[in-house]
Amino acid sequence: MIQFERWPTDSHRITSPYGVRTLRGVRQFHSGTDIGGMRAGVAGDKLYAVADGTVIVSKINGGGVHTGFGYYICIQHDGFIALYAHMKALGLPVGTKVRAGDVVGFMGNTGNSTAVHLHFQVYQGSKVHFTKDSSGKVDGVVNPEPYLVDIDNRRVVIKVVDVQQTSDWAKEAQAWVRQTGISDGERPKDAVTREELWTMLQRAAQVIGTK
Repeated sequence: MIQFERWPTDSHRITSPYGVRTLRGVRQFHSGTDIGGMRAGVAGDKLYAVADGTVIVSKINGGGVHTGFGYYICIQHDGFIALYAHMKALGLPVGTKVRAGDVVGFMGNTGNSTAVHLHFQVYQGSKVHFTKDSSGKVDGVVNPEPYLVDIDNRRVVIKVVDVQQTSDWAKEAQAWVRQTGISDGERPKDAVTREELWTMLQRAAQVIGTK
């Protein structure tokens, strides 16, 4: 199962999506997702591991720094491989174990690249392929974009769950209103109606009057 714990970049600006595209007048299949930097044209943005894994490739493209992927690494995760291409330089050697969110390199413009960006390519399974099918799609790759969207969707769910968690600064007051019977202390983030406010004020006055 493919699941990312975070984006590979701080920027979420996709400059060239996965799929068929026309580049320099040639229609071709783009087997990854290109993500631009926080500032267009400026190299050096941090690149992050999308999940726990192990570096299995860390090298320069066979034709040199100005061809193909330039500097690139591949990280084996649970059930998939993430490839980071056009990096500014290499840092992590093969065998390095990483955790989700660890910095694995920096965005660059090496290889066959027209601007600073990350080419992010994902393989299902445990093998890196460079052969292509008849459509030009690299064998074994999958579209990473649904998994990037899934991260954002899961963050929304987490926020919905957390919206009813009492803030630390209000917990003492919550315990007090429960103890005195002024309020049941439930639904701490909900709005209060006038009826509820009247009732709580009456109960508070009764509590004060008993002291």
